[in-house]
Amino acid sequence: MFKPRRTLILFVGFLVGCGCFPMDSAQFAPLLPGTPTVGDVSSDNILDPNTPALDSPAANAAPIRVRLSNPTERDADCQVTMELIGREIHFSLRRILATTQSLVIGPDRADIVRIEAVFLGQPPAAMEPLVLRIGQDFNPGEIIEFVLALPTDGSEQEIPPAPTIAIEGLDQDVVVNPGDLVTFDVVTANAGDEARIAVFADPDADPDNGNELAILDDAPAADHSTIVWNTTAVPPGTYTVLAELRDGNDVISAEPAPGQVIIVAPPPTGACCYPERACEILTEEACVLGEWLGPDTDCADCPWCIVLCPPDATGENEPCGEDTNGGCWSATARFEPIACGQTVCGTVWLEPWDPNDGVRGDDPNNPNELPLDTDWYELNFTEDTQFTFTVEAEFPVQVALMAQEYLGVPGCDYVDGILESVIAFECEESSLSMCVGSGTYYVVVLPFSEYMCELPCGSRNDYTATLDCQSCTYTDGACCFGLACEVMSEVECLAREGEYQGDETGCDPNPCVTCPGDLDGDDGIDLSDVAQLLANYGTTSGATYEDGDLDGDGDVDLSDLSALLAVYGTTCE
Repeated sequence: MFKPRRTLILFVGFLVGCGCFPMDSAQFAPLLPGTPTVGDVSSDNILDPNTPALDSPAANAAPIRVRLSNPTERDADCQVTMELIGREIHFSLRRILATTQSLVIGPDRADIVRIEAVFLGQPPAAMEPLVLRIGQDFNPGEIIEFVLALPTDGSEQEIPPAPTIAIEGLDQDVVVNPGDLVTFDVVTANAGDEARIAVFADPDADPDNGNELAILDDAPAADHSTIVWNTTAVPPGTYTVLAELRDGNDVISAEPAPGQVIIVAPPPTGACCYPERACEILTEEACVLGEWLGPDTDCADCPWCIVLCPPDATGENEPCGEDTNGGCWSATARFEPIACGQTVCGTVWLEPWDPNDGVRGDDPNNPNELPLDTDWYELNFTEDTQFTFTVEAEFPVQVALMAQEYLGVPGCDYVDGILESVIAFECEESSLSMCVGSGTYYVVVLPFSEYMCELPCGSRNDYTATLDCQSCTYTDGACCFGLACEVMSEVECLAREGEYQGDETGCDPNPCVTCPGDLDGDDGIDLSDVAQLLANYGTTSGATYEDGDLDGDGDVDLSDLSALLAVYGTTCE
């Protein structure tokens, strides 16, 4: 029996180049129909059993068979091809498991038999294709015994590893601005001497649409190459970096970086303005201590008056453009609370006044009738307190302490006009200071409309309001109403539109009389004063100084006339 045992370990490059099946079953399947199974024919085609063979001694000879045996410890894929007069008559692919005794293929008439085999495992090993010819290696009617055997002469070789390429240093996403340098490494392995590398940036993760940007177009392959990508002219976007290993025009290995390069447009810069017209060009994020005017603005655009909100200040609970803390001048009374030691950053607005728009009436002298924002602050004290309410604004501002019919009693029912107010221009501090008893008081901040036509949101309409408090003793003093004098508190005196003479002052002598005997206030004592006294002469009670009660006893009598005549003819300076 003929038992061919000639074997030769082939290089994988030779097998692939010659069209033979690859070295492992995972690569074998795409080239041949199906995956071999034990004892079954994966592809067993009798291509042309009736082909005439006039010139072949095997044409009318008995058919042959091939018996395959695998006594080794490794599975093998075997391919058997039978030819007759140059034509394939039978093709068979079978997987022969380890230690399998025999597997028969045939019978068929043939004058040439080709046998190929690959041992599976690591590393795979291939036998050199065996070609058997009739009359030389076998005779008609024989069973060709083929025993698979691993080489024993050390000629088995491990398959050379495939060439690879990889990117290191971009394991995570990197965020940069245009013009920044992106540095990473390209690492190759098993690249031939003629291999080249190329590196691209793909903006849409589709490497086949041709919009890739070349980072490195063509360079010799090295084990380690450091790549520096200058992104100056690269549009903002998200890029996948792809490295290719080439052999001529063929890409033999390609690998994207694990992380992406995200190029973002740099933040715009503009004027960062500070008080007293100091300025520098910064991004909005960097302009922490100033006021950023916006992209591409210049320091020449900075306003001369800037009021900045201190870091520890509280923002007003009212967006600009709304009037939700308009207090007693609103349909629903709502107030902005402020505590001692607190600073509030707020805004006000003023629309162009039109008496015909029907929005708030037609009386420009009444703040409630104008289309403006008024911020009512509520001050609550539990003891006698000297408060100072200070405002600095970017606009002409009025700060008003509201009068109350009953001092310190909360609610709009007892609010009666403005008790005291101050007015200041842009970036000037204005303060109201007063000693008051325990209770609730209201201070209003509003634009002084006589000095401006409008103040829209987004213009110079910021202000800060600070409340400072100290203990005080709430006392009374003389209050002058013309020449008449009464003792009361300062707050009450102001509420009644009197002139407060100071704490602990009295009305005896009358501090309101600067020219004794001048009943009509013309800075002289003459016949008109005598006539005014005589008109009230004989009044027994309730008489005032203007009536002629010069001694303050409530009546007009001879003692009053004598006092007047004593200074008759006097002129007061």
